[in-house]
Amino acid sequence: MRHSLMNTFRFNVSFPSNVTLGTLYIASLAKETNFIDQFKNKCLRRILPFLSHKENQRPVVSTQSSTDLKQIETASVDYIFIDPPFGDNLAYSELNFSWEAWFGVFTKQANEAVVSKYQAKELSEYRSLMTGCFDEANRILKPGRWVTVEFSNTKASVWNTIQTALVEAGFIVANVSALDKKQGSFNAVTNTTSVKQDLVISAYKPNGGFEERFQKEAQTEEGVWDFVRTHLKYLPVTKRQGVLLLMVPERDPRILFDQMIAFYVRKGYPVPISSQEFQNGLSQRFIERDGMYFLPDQVAEYDRKKMTSGELKQVSMFVSDEASAIQWLRQLIKEKPQTFSDINPKFMQQLGGWSKNEAQLDLRELLNQNFLCYDSKGPVPEQIHAYRAMLESGVWARYNWLE
Repeated sequence: MRHSLMNTFRFNVSFPSNVTLGTLYIASLAKETNFIDQFKNKCLRRILPFLSHKENQRPVVSTQSSTDLKQIETASVDYIFIDPPFGDNLAYSELNFSWEAWFGVFTKQANEAVVSKYQAKELSEYRSLMTGCFDEANRILKPGRWVTVEFSNTKASVWNTIQTALVEAGFIVANVSALDKKQGSFNAVTNTTSVKQDLVISAYKPNGGFEERFQKEAQTEEGVWDFVRTHLKYLPVTKRQGVLLLMVPERDPRILFDQMIAFYVRKGYPVPISSQEFQNGLSQRFIERDGMYFLPDQVAEYDRKKMTSGELKQVSMFVSDEASAIQWLRQLIKEKPQTFSDINPKFMQQLGGWSKNEAQLDLRELLNQNFLCYDSKGPVPEQIHAYRAMLESGVWARYNWLE
C-alpha cells in the first residue's frame, strides 16, 4: 500500500507541485462520539451541581434566532454570554453546506450575521443583524446586569462595528480584555499571522434607578455627572498583565466623554456640556490618578494595589488617529520584537478612543508602512541582534515586527 501510494505521487504529473515525492500523506482522523452522552456528562459535571432540582430551575437548551427570543420574558435574565459570528472570518453556512445537504435543512442566509461578498452583505448589513441580536439581549436582561461578548477579528472596522452594534442596542461598554484560551484553533496553531487570543467586551444595561433619574436630569448638567458617576461604578479599578499594573483606558477622560456623548445621542437628547467644560467638571468632582478618574472608594483600592505592584506599566498612550497609533506601536515594539498575533489584541483594546472623523486603518497596513518585518530568512537586521540567541533557539515565532 505504501509503495503504490508513493508511486502514484511520483508519476502522476497532474498532481500539485507542492507534494513531496516519496511521501505518504495521511488525512486527519476524527473519532465520533455520541452527542447525547456528551451532553449528559456536561450537565452532570458542570451545570446541575450549581442548580437546585426544582422543576423550574432545570437547565434549558433551545435553538432559534437570537433576534427573536419571544419565549423569554422581558428583564428576566441575570447574565448573557454571546459568542457571535466574527464578521468575515468564517463563511458558516457555506462551510456547513455538505452537512446541511445530508440532513436536508439549510441555513436561511438572509438572517445570517456575516460579512460576505457572495451573500452581498457588507459591514452595514452585518451591523444591522448584530444590532437586532443585541436588541433582544438588552430586552431580556435585567437592568444593571452584564453581557459578555467574545469576539475576534483582525480588522479594526469589524471590531468597531460590533461595539457600535452593542451601543446602538442600549448597552454601555465598560471593559475590553484579551482572553487567552490556551488551546488554539488549527489556524491559530499553524499560521504565524493568525490571532491566538480573542477579545472580550464586557458591557452593562443601565440600571432602572439611573434611567428614571436621567429622564428628569437629561437637559441639565447634573445628568452628565450622574451618568459619569454611575458609569465609573461599573468600570474595573485595575487591570493587570502578570504582576504589572496596566492603565484602564475606559477611565481616560476622553473615553468617558465619548461614552457620555454616545449615551445622550442614543437617547435623543442634546448634550448640555462642551468638551472643555466636561474636562474641568471631571477634575472638580472625581479623583484623578495616573490620567484616570475614580470614585472615592475606588481610588483607595487603586492606591493600595499600586503600592503592592509598583509603577504603572506605560504603554498607555491615547490612540485616536493614525499618528498616535504609529507612536503607540513604536513604544510597544521598542520593548522587544513581537509577532502580529501578540500585537493585535493589545492594539484592538486601544481603539475605543479613535476619532470619529478619522478613517480607521488596518493594523497590517500600519505595520507594513512603518515597521520592519523579519521572517527568519536572510541576514538578521541590526535592530534584532540583541534577540539573536532567542531566535536561534526557537523562542520567537517566525514573523516578528520591529522598529
